[in-house]
Amino acid sequence: MKFHKMIIATALITALSTVSVFASPAVTESPKTNTTQQKNDISPKGKSEIKEHRVKDKGSEAEIDPIEKLKNKKQKVRELLDAGKITKEEADDLNAKIDAKIKEIEEFNKLTVEQKREKLTKRFKEKVDRKVKEGKLPRKKADQIIKEFNKKIEEWDGSGYPSFMRKSYLKKHKCK
Repeated sequence: MKFHKMIIATALITALSTVSVFASPAVTESPKTNTTQQKNDISPKGKSEIKEHRVKDKGSEAEIDPIEKLKNKKQKVRELLDAGKITKEEADDLNAKIDAKIKEIEEFNKLTVEQKREKLTKRFKEKVDRKVKEGKLPRKKADQIIKEFNKKIEEWDGSGYPSFMRKSYLKKHKCK
């Protein structure tokens, strides 16, 4: 008798729980916060849109011009401001940062090839030394990475931004 009651109770609970699941209304999207909406509005471009800005370079795709990318970001900031998703102060702050970065890139482009190499090498060595001081990279490995970097810098022709610097060179060496 007890066994039958347990089976009936289990069957009843199972039936009621499945019925309540199917009876619930369709789940709608949870309300998005303003930050989430902004992230969704600035979603990455589709492949076809990105390819419009890229130039074929010896069979591979070259990086989008960094100044053009920054100008596109300024346009997005303007759109967010017009839509009321950010304040005027936030937009001014973002535009000031973007303008400073554009100026920095233009100054870098005016340098000679040797000056560019020297600047990139100096900046890279500072980053590697910081990783060594933080204990995230052993000195021996850091010296090897710097040696490889110097070899690639010497092979670089000085035009544009070096292709091997597009993503963090340190991350290729599994530094954290």
